[in-house]
Amino acid sequence: MPPRKTSTTPTESVQADRQFVAALARGLEILRCFTPERRMLGTTEIGRLTGLPQPTVWRLTHTLVKLGYLVFHPASERLSVGPGAMALGYAAAASTGITEFARPLLNDICVRFDVTASIGANHGLSMVIVQRAENMNAVRLSLHVGSSLPLGDSTLGAAYLCGLADGPRSEALHLLRSAAPQRWPACKHFIDESLATHARYGYVLNLARSNASVNSIGVPISAPDTSTVMAIACGGPTNMASRAHLTSRVAPVMLELAQQLAPLLDAGLRH
Repeated sequence: MPPRKTSTTPTESVQADRQFVAALARGLEILRCFTPERRMLGTTEIGRLTGLPQPTVWRLTHTLVKLGYLVFHPASERLSVGPGAMALGYAAAASTGITEFARPLLNDICVRFDVTASIGANHGLSMVIVQRAENMNAVRLSLHVGSSLPLGDSTLGAAYLCGLADGPRSEALHLLRSAAPQRWPACKHFIDESLATHARYGYVLNLARSNASVNSIGVPISAPDTSTVMAIACGGPTNMASRAHLTSRVAPVMLELAQQLAPLLDAGLRH
């Protein structure tokens, strides 16, 4: 499957914003091209991923190298993420106050219930894993801190959308529909089911939908004023993480954890 193109086209509201710096936005889009699966990229690949003209890519990557956000490897003529970008990532993960606090709690859930657990934060049309704990008995999906999952087609994404207020959720759904109209009917069905399940039980379910061998459950983490939302997801192999196991045993613990973590969203973001 070819890598998904990252969007560099400003929205109408952004285009009308005189304070918006397009060059900065393009530089950040270049940094977003680098993922755990794409650790090394050439400028041609970056141009294909971003849709930017090659001369623009050359200028921006040259600047990012000079500032330490990218590293150029002469032998391969490719680029990788530099210390500057990694420092920003670590600072962002730590700033919420959630990641370190949640780590032992996620580990406890994994050990008690034979599941894998992740906390995710939204970034555009993706959910980025900011903390993760694994159980050796669970299916290993090659996911780790920094991995991205689709907003409209993942347990973390569905839980996040359920935690949003009506206005921000409508905006997110509009972006999903516009970005991938061919995928929208399937995504909408999943999201509608998730909203209904969450309204009744406080969690969402993903039963072998994203992965035929995995069942998972998700819960939103909403700041007291709902201004900031993250999500928790737990999952495991279908023969171990049955619907009954997830809903009767795992869900109560996840809901309690979400309540514990919610106040940290406000407190952590003020660090």
